[in-house]
Amino acid sequence: MSNQRIPFALAVALASASFSAAGHAADPYALCPPFGPELPELPTLAPDAPARAEADRARHDGRVADMQGDVRLQRGDQRLLAEHIRYTLAPEKIEVDGDLRFWDSQRILFAQRAAFWPGEDRGELEAVRFWLPPNHLSGESAKVTRLNARQDRLDAVSLSSCPTSKRDWVLEAARMDLDHDRGRGVAHDTWLSFKGVPLFYSPWLDFPLDDRRASGFLYPSLGFSSPRGVELGMPYYWNIAPDRDATLTFRPMSQRGLMLQGEYRQLWRAGQAQANLDWLPHDEDSGQQNRYLVNTRADGQVADWNGSLALRRASDRDFMRDFSLTPWGSTTDYLESHASARRDYGHWNLLLNAQQWQTLTYNVTEAARPYRRLPQVRLTGHEALGPLELTLDTEAVRFAHEFAPNPEGERYAIQPALSLPIQEGWYSITPRVALDSTHDQLDTGSFERTTPITSLDTRLFFDRYGDTLHQQLEPRLYYLYVPYRKQDGPLFDSGLASPSLSRLFTPNRFVGRDRLGDAHALSYALTWRALDALEGFERASVALGQRYRFSDERVTLNPGDPSNSSGAGEVMGEIGIGLSRAWRLRLTAATDANIDKLTQTYALLGYRGQGGHLFNLHYAQHKDDPGLPDLEQAGLSFAWPVSRQWRLLGSVVEDLKGEAVIQALAGVEYDSCCWRLRMGARRYVVDSPDIDVIETDTAVLIQLELKGLGGLGQQADRQFERDILGFSSLQAD
Repeated sequence: MSNQRIPFALAVALASASFSAAGHAADPYALCPPFGPELPELPTLAPDAPARAEADRARHDGRVADMQGDVRLQRGDQRLLAEHIRYTLAPEKIEVDGDLRFWDSQRILFAQRAAFWPGEDRGELEAVRFWLPPNHLSGESAKVTRLNARQDRLDAVSLSSCPTSKRDWVLEAARMDLDHDRGRGVAHDTWLSFKGVPLFYSPWLDFPLDDRRASGFLYPSLGFSSPRGVELGMPYYWNIAPDRDATLTFRPMSQRGLMLQGEYRQLWRAGQAQANLDWLPHDEDSGQQNRYLVNTRADGQVADWNGSLALRRASDRDFMRDFSLTPWGSTTDYLESHASARRDYGHWNLLLNAQQWQTLTYNVTEAARPYRRLPQVRLTGHEALGPLELTLDTEAVRFAHEFAPNPEGERYAIQPALSLPIQEGWYSITPRVALDSTHDQLDTGSFERTTPITSLDTRLFFDRYGDTLHQQLEPRLYYLYVPYRKQDGPLFDSGLASPSLSRLFTPNRFVGRDRLGDAHALSYALTWRALDALEGFERASVALGQRYRFSDERVTLNPGDPSNSSGAGEVMGEIGIGLSRAWRLRLTAATDANIDKLTQTYALLGYRGQGGHLFNLHYAQHKDDPGLPDLEQAGLSFAWPVSRQWRLLGSVVEDLKGEAVIQALAGVEYDSCCWRLRMGARRYVVDSPDIDVIETDTAVLIQLELKGLGGLGQQADRQFERDILGFSSLQAD
């Protein structure tokens, strides 16, 4: 008897791999009482040690072994306690009666009676209670039947991650059939209840036993928004093949009608593709027919080429506003489509590209819509020539526009450059010369420009090490000379760069190739940092920079735009203060040369405390800046636990210039041992055909997460991550 294998790989492991423990990366069951029943302390045997059997009374007649009274069997980490075990040698059978208790590292099992036929790998258990510690799941079954080594059946089964004394949610089924070869289980006559209220019923429910994908219905979603009303999402997942799958979602909306959403995904050895289609045959609110959004993307490698293909198209300008992909109203101003291929040749890169946009916003005139690149060819690279470094950036592109009066044509550009980088431990010096040449061949004429660029970039690095602080000091000088060239051609892809400290050390104050700013200037900056020598975080940093112009800068983006006069330019500054590990202050500002008027300000005060406390206060302002629209905004966001179970979530952004709230979000989260509830409401400004009218929409969301089973309702985390700075890192902790 002591050498017989104990057959306790029981079917009751049922969904041990079927239900994943959802929730935060931190222990989602931290609020739970100790899991599972109390078990006696028994030593663990080595895996190769023979089984051990103990009993108050034992009888053996050569054919039958009978053990009674506090029977204990052990094999490795498997332990079995019972009142009575009867072992019959031929035919081999094990019968267990009276308070059976079995456990190992994966499961705990209680039953009233059991019978096993080891030779057939078959068994039955009655009045079963089970606990699955790796998944924090427990339940009951009237009968568990092991049909063979790969198939099990459970009758009258219930399952939950809640404590046995307080079953807030329960999944119940009249029968579960488990097929371990297929990695699938089928539940018959299934009910899901929460707080005694039935939430879901299915006469037939297919679920996974392992991580193999399979077709089936996913959890439904429920939401509300003012443009769509009450909406329900019912997704069906189709596992087409190991490298292909699809999801079809039925999305009925009380104010709009039934929308169909499809997603197709495919993987191959050197790439992947995804295609999404949202289609509303008839909009019951507007009366429009066949409203749709197409969003496809494919990326892959063929031979030595890396390719990318994207097609994004909406039926009308208002689609993204009316049917945003999340219930919160996330929209976009442009939909970009492209087809590109890229190849690397050592240090050189060749790009072939075609690109266009669909404009959705009402705030852009027809003439100001983006140009299409049909096509674009670009070659970039660098080579070492002894101590020198050669770089080359060359491009040929044809620009087209949907607005007839806008000029169209080709632009050819080339910029070779030579630099001599000299770097030592405490300094670096980089002289550089370049020649920038462009030729525009348009339907209205041609334009040429050839301009030399000369620069000298010098930096010094000083470090001072103390017992508590490590200080760094970095002065920098950047001399730039670019002679004036007349430039009055069209603007295909260019604009004025946003002012920043880093932009002081670039050779062009414009982005794009249509304008190359003339310059005879010296930029200078000083950066100081103080690092905590003991804890490693940055206690403080200060960076100040300015550009001094030795002559007027005549090139402007458009005729009539104000130009930069000679003399000292605006002062750029960045300050960071680590008040502690929890508090952080960052300030970015730009002033005019006299330092008496702020043209750009951004301030952020952030708090990240113990226990998941998060708070942000920010302010942004742009004024009298030709590269940016005038604005003044302030906002705050927070995620604040008020107890172990309750957390408040919120954010608000206000336009101080227009005295209007741009967006406001208020939410609450309740966390218990085995379920989590998130509720939120968001009010936000949407794009309007009338720029003088502020239109707003409202969205309401409720998400119920049953730990160990999954979530019911729309996922709120994505919007909280957008609106609350740092919320995503809280979720990962």
